[in-house]
Amino acid sequence: MRHAAPAYPMCGQIHAVTSAQRGDPWTATISQLEQISEHAIADDDDQNEEIDTEAPADKRRRVAELASIAAAYGRNAVVTFVERIGAKAVSISWRDSTGGNYREQRWVQRAARSRGICALTGEAISRGDSIYHPVSGSRGRPSNLAQMIRAEALERFE
Repeated sequence: MRHAAPAYPMCGQIHAVTSAQRGDPWTATISQLEQISEHAIADDDDQNEEIDTEAPADKRRRVAELASIAAAYGRNAVVTFVERIGAKAVSISWRDSTGGNYREQRWVQRAARSRGICALTGEAISRGDSIYHPVSGSRGRPSNLAQMIRAEALERFE
């Protein structure tokens, strides 16, 4: 007995699964991921065009929103001072179930380039405050790259 190919709704469209895909679950999965990916790329292109036409005040507002999202991300983290590496570098253990684990991540001291929230204490950070932040290494950008720790807060925990 032969059944009609089922249809799966994806991204507002219906895509039929071919008989070849029904026989091979990996082929079906890859095909569906490709279809979703194509729609996501098209959506990203549309959003990028919208951002490019924004007024400067709107761009600043969007950047502030992204910074607040990054600060919220750090609220779930367990942050532990491991050791001081040098005068302006420390090793931090960063564990976050939603964003990653870094057992001995290198953080360096600098002046804050933007406002934020201290990942260790939750205190406000103003532009120009002395902070520590994670360093990008040979493994690429860490997921917590936007996070900051107030230097004076870290020194209390040393």
